[in-house]
Amino acid sequence: MKIRHFQEVTSTNEVAKQYLEDGTVIVAEIQTRGRGRHTRTWHSPRGGLWCSLVIRHDPAPVLNLAVALAVSRAFEKFGLKTQLKWPNDVLVGDRKICGILSETEGDFMIIGVGVNLNNKDFPEEIAGTSFITETGAEIDKMQFLEKVVDAFNSVREQDFLDEYRKYSSTIGSRVMIKNGREITGTAVDVDEKGRLILKLENGKEMKIYSGEVLRLHQL
Repeated sequence: MKIRHFQEVTSTNEVAKQYLEDGTVIVAEIQTRGRGRHTRTWHSPRGGLWCSLVIRHDPAPVLNLAVALAVSRAFEKFGLKTQLKWPNDVLVGDRKICGILSETEGDFMIIGVGVNLNNKDFPEEIAGTSFITETGAEIDKMQFLEKVVDAFNSVREQDFLDEYRKYSSTIGSRVMIKNGREITGTAVDVDEKGRLILKLENGKEMKIYSGEVLRLHQL
């Protein structure tokens, strides 16, 4: 792991495109134009962990799930239980504590990870939380990053989907998927490519590659 540390950047994913070397991690204290999924802005003040991992790998949505699981494992090391919302949000209850955005650049995947650690303020439109909000304690960001990277390296070398399923708050729930249209059904599983398997009202199954998940209720 080669860490490049910056005080302020527009986006760690953008900076990572200048350092395309397998195992590089870009870390910033502040992002001025942090990005989330679906072109949303990711609030990135001082106190959070804003980083991007550079990985030489064929594009694989399942790697997003692996990173989300690695973040959950890291939180457990510090005594905080989390759940995973497909495809790659990390939650405490219904509040988001981590988001992940991956992009491809040539032969590399750039996986941006935004983790709310010691930051306390969130935009009104975001149901957010942080480690310090949940526990009342601050956390060493670089120690947390080390735990995430160690967990990710371990996770990606094994069949981790069974473990992912145990953390999932999506599987077993009635959900609505928004991906250009609205699809309602029951999330029953994820497959080996990281796709969500949805059981529709007519009993048929559909594999969902991407989209925003709204949980209607737990079955």
